[in-house]
Amino acid sequence: MAYPKRRVRQHIMEDRSIRIVRDLLPDHWVIREYKPDYGIDLTIELFEFLEQEPDQAATLGETLFVQVKSTEVVDARRLRVHARRNVEKGPLNENPTESAEIAVAALQLEASELLTVQAIGSAIPVLLFLVELSTRRIYFVCLNDLIEKVILPQDPSYAAKGSKVVHIPLANCIRADHPVSIRPLETYAKRAKLYAAFEKFAYQQHELDHALLACTDGSWGEIQNAATAALDLVRHFLSIVLRYDFWNRIPEWQPIGHAHQELTALHGLLVAKGVEHDLRALQSYLVHEPATNRNEEWVRSLRLEDARMQVLLHVSDIWHRLANLSRMYEELGREWFLPTYLAPLLVDI
Repeated sequence: MAYPKRRVRQHIMEDRSIRIVRDLLPDHWVIREYKPDYGIDLTIELFEFLEQEPDQAATLGETLFVQVKSTEVVDARRLRVHARRNVEKGPLNENPTESAEIAVAALQLEASELLTVQAIGSAIPVLLFLVELSTRRIYFVCLNDLIEKVILPQDPSYAAKGSKVVHIPLANCIRADHPVSIRPLETYAKRAKLYAAFEKFAYQQHELDHALLACTDGSWGEIQNAATAALDLVRHFLSIVLRYDFWNRIPEWQPIGHAHQELTALHGLLVAKGVEHDLRALQSYLVHEPATNRNEEWVRSLRLEDARMQVLLHVSDIWHRLANLSRMYEELGREWFLPTYLAPLLVDI
């Protein structure tokens, strides 16, 4: 018997899952479907309502790529995970004496889908959304990080097997009655901005180290001129890095907030041209700046040139801490929300 064109159940489930994604994510975010689909189903562009015009939302320049899978009920399991050495520093080396069980959803993916994400690299986050149709919940994991931090260390030849079972922590859940559950998506969407900033911090640190080296050798006049030139360079670098809009928008990662406090305090000192010749201003900064606890009596005893040099040494420390943010993110931030022993210890959102 002949039949007209038919609609298979899988296509119906896919459409339902896309509707759930649209329903659970903020209305002012823009969700675009990819057609044809080669492993990426959606892009999500983040917008934020304007304080001065609350009926309008502006794009944040932040985008997520999403692969969507659907199921009536997730395949929930208990996964035992072990403490391990940082996989960026050597082959997988687990400590079986330190372990924990985490609740996960298991999902089998085609190796080609994982290879597509692996080819993209880590700078553009690709999230896997597993939509549970019966509960209208979304479980998520960052596939870029899962591949590099979990799959490849455990199973480097996964691509030859045709498919791979991946595990999504059930704690990574977006649901209608818990609006804060979308916060991890906001953090992942900032990754490209963070990577660009990390590159800038490293460049600036190198240039400042070179400028500060000139402050350590030469005649008294040459050293003072070099110090003034170095502080002018710092002013310029501050004008660049303080433009970033993520400083107050990643509260779950405290080092970002601490760095912003340091940069703001330094900008408060150097905003006035010629402050490097104001001994009282330099001393006050050295006493009150947020990162250290200096002896006030000792600071007040410094001569102008010594106070200026202390400020420059502190500037060097600030930029070395900025440059270290990329290493912290690689080692710790990219384990957020993964099915690993370390992940639950890092952030609570």
